[in-house]
Amino acid sequence: LHCASELVRRVTVRRPMEPFLRQFINPFSLMQIDSGHLTEVAELRRMSVVFVNLDLPSVPLEQGRQKARTISLQKCMLAIQTVVCKLEGGIANCLVDEKGTSVIVTFGTIQHEDDPLRGIRAASEICM
Repeated sequence: LHCASELVRRVTVRRPMEPFLRQFINPFSLMQIDSGHLTEVAELRRMSVVFVNLDLPSVPLEQGRQKARTISLQKCMLAIQTVVCKLEGGIANCLVDEKGTSVIVTFGTIQHEDDPLRGIRAASEICM
């Protein structure tokens, strides 16, 4: 941990780039950096993970129906993002392969005492 905090202190960023780069750092880490608590950069956390399998056809479609499937996937992702953001979780990954479309949602990056409950609530709201 000591080495990590020393490395972070040595990195200098030109001021015009700082606002641009901050958008790629998760909010909890930004709070730690801004408060000067750099010794806690590497830590273990309890995470609640929700696996969402979308029931979208995975067979090849003709050109006209491909656009409809893309729009359907976009609507699903928007609905999932809305629920996850409301409950202060994050989308870790979205996978599209021969087995279908899956989304991995996590709770615990920004810690709450009720992260497991938030995961259950998210799963319930996504399934509706």
